[in-house]
Amino acid sequence: MQLIEEPLTEVAQDYWNAGLCALPAIRDEKRPAVGKWKQYQQRLPMPTEFAIGDWHDGICIICGKVSGNLEVIDFDDDGELQAAWLSSIPDELREKLVIESTPSGGSHVLYQCEDEVCGNLKLAQSKMDGKVQTLIETRGEGGLVLCAPTDGYVLQQGDIINLPILTEAERETLLRAAWQLNEHWPEPVDEVEQIVNEPVYEKSPSSKHVPLRTDRPGDDFNRRGDPREILRKHGWVLDKPGENERWRRPGKDKDYSATLKHGVFYVFSTNAHPFEPLKPYSPFGVYTMLEQGGDFSAAARALSAQGYGSDIAINPLEDHMGDVDISGILGQGRHEADDDMDDLSTRQKIIDPGPFPEDLLIVPGFVGDVVDYTLKVAHRYQPVLALAGAIMLQAVLAARKVRDERGNRTNLYVVGVGLSSAGKEKPREVNDSILDRADADLLGNEEVTSDAAVLTALDERPAILFQFDEFGRFLRTMGDPRHAPNLYGAITTFMRLYSNANRTYRGKGYADAKRNKSIVQPCACIYGTSTPGAMYDSLTKEGIEDGFVGRLLFFDALTRPPRRRRKMFDPPEHLIETARWWKQYSPTGGNIESVYPNPRVIENTDKANAIFDDLAERSDAQMSQDENYAPIWGRTEEKACRLALIYACSRCKEEPVIDADAARWACGVSEYTTRRTIFMASQWIAEGVFDAKQKKVLRVICDTGSISKGELCRRTQFLTPKDRTEILDNLTLAGLIRTKQVDTRGRSRTEYEAI
Repeated sequence: MQLIEEPLTEVAQDYWNAGLCALPAIRDEKRPAVGKWKQYQQRLPMPTEFAIGDWHDGICIICGKVSGNLEVIDFDDDGELQAAWLSSIPDELREKLVIESTPSGGSHVLYQCEDEVCGNLKLAQSKMDGKVQTLIETRGEGGLVLCAPTDGYVLQQGDIINLPILTEAERETLLRAAWQLNEHWPEPVDEVEQIVNEPVYEKSPSSKHVPLRTDRPGDDFNRRGDPREILRKHGWVLDKPGENERWRRPGKDKDYSATLKHGVFYVFSTNAHPFEPLKPYSPFGVYTMLEQGGDFSAAARALSAQGYGSDIAINPLEDHMGDVDISGILGQGRHEADDDMDDLSTRQKIIDPGPFPEDLLIVPGFVGDVVDYTLKVAHRYQPVLALAGAIMLQAVLAARKVRDERGNRTNLYVVGVGLSSAGKEKPREVNDSILDRADADLLGNEEVTSDAAVLTALDERPAILFQFDEFGRFLRTMGDPRHAPNLYGAITTFMRLYSNANRTYRGKGYADAKRNKSIVQPCACIYGTSTPGAMYDSLTKEGIEDGFVGRLLFFDALTRPPRRRRKMFDPPEHLIETARWWKQYSPTGGNIESVYPNPRVIENTDKANAIFDDLAERSDAQMSQDENYAPIWGRTEEKACRLALIYACSRCKEEPVIDADAARWACGVSEYTTRRTIFMASQWIAEGVFDAKQKKVLRVICDTGSISKGELCRRTQFLTPKDRTEILDNLTLAGLIRTKQVDTRGRSRTEYEAI
């Protein structure tokens, strides 16, 4: 291969011949003068791919495997640490290195390695005026550096076309020397939001209630546990005792690979599996990585069994939530050079709470009886959807007739989410049938076209149940003010009505006074149904921020049960009679009750109030941890109070009371649905085009549990091979998926599974 005689093109020719991936660069911007340069992280360029003029500004080299495992140590801030670093390197090794100065007064140290190198690493940092400054870092796999003979880059020692090839030990010597100059150590809990920071729940053998561990096993182990015993057990050797202990990894017979100081185990070696390089680990982090394979949930359970952690409160959710404790969290991420990657590892890892808890399906009285009838006539057994529909039937029957001590009413917005042809329509049919036979005119239109249509319906029926099919598509249309301004007004009205059931709602003011609407204590209830794709695809960041999503309760039916042959029969008479009773019920017996209601106050017991207070406290804690989902957590206790009111009315219509059972069930439903909503939002709401593609791939993997590489390619044909590779790499780095090899009759098969 020959190029036209130009200074930089001649150098590029030499670099290519030496196996280095050289590209033309834009000097001032420190990036390749190539549009889609990341393809060259995998291959060397052809000379004919670039015009002569591309090389006039500068030249850069891609680091990593494509350039023979090239790694560069970059000294910044006028290279103030370079002299100290060089003085600590053995003479024989120092003389091997290729060194060049940079325009900023810093320097680059270039070398190749026998083994593959990792991504970029921050080796030495300092903190001045609250700001962290990186002084020494590496450019490794996926990174790049501008180099001589670009203007301002001058070789001081050696030749780039004759780079030394270092052994693993020699490379580690260079990195350790730089790391010893570090002045800033991040805390081991800096990235606590990567994984849900939840208390650990453990089943009590003597009670169905669940103790809440606020003193978590991991926190307790950090105070009382000793990581030294664990390190020794797994082959680590104490190289030098003292305040700043030096530890040597297994398989190494000299020098050291990590330090232990003030309870923080700091690893700098890139060959200290399962630890990541330049990551701080708490004692719990050390225990988790070495004893539990990085599974923080398993580590928390194991330590709890050993007596770590303390039980100090009662949790009404029982054992519906997973055991999660993340007191030992890793530090900085890898592959910082790949600026197109969406770094999921900096996000909170949100745990799926799983299917609807079975014990929460049980509600005594009217709601439970409606569920039983629905399941008897349904051609598919869907108890979660049956419960959702029955709750809303009781909600509208008791509307404007009862309230709790704090003014909460029974108006709720519930969405039954199920697969196509999975039985979503049956609860709506049952509600329609019971209300019709009880002569209770409480159903609204199945579609609304504007906010005026909503208020007109409420003006006629101040207590009303809207039953919307295809609610997801409806919500998506309503939420777009540009394409459907009238429907957007409807959703705004529903938001306001949700919080106005205990006072007079006044709609828009018009010049024509006849059009003005004032509705006393409106109680608008919604029972919508939707498929998962349509429903969750309609969720938006704006919908969360404005509070509408937080007002919804999602009841997910995750399966499509086998079809059953069932005979249709009329609702039992006792269900009709109960509906009639509520229709005729008047708390005060006054003549104007229907216009100006004076609802009965349902009292809470002290135990019920304590359970609500616990939920409110947990919700506040969640809001302080993650502002993104604070509007959803902010409605959790309010929805629980409304659910408890419905529970009390269902159990005993004549003398309802909100006791501990009602509060426990209501808080369980509200907190579970909140967590499920947040999980689904985290899976569906994207920050951009790449993130949207990434979430689709993650959903495919999560839906299957484990999927072969070939099947994943087939189901993600909307991606280019490059995008698919980048997404899978990013999800792996974020700890959201992992690969495994499955033995077959022929060659082993690569599969991806969600973590």
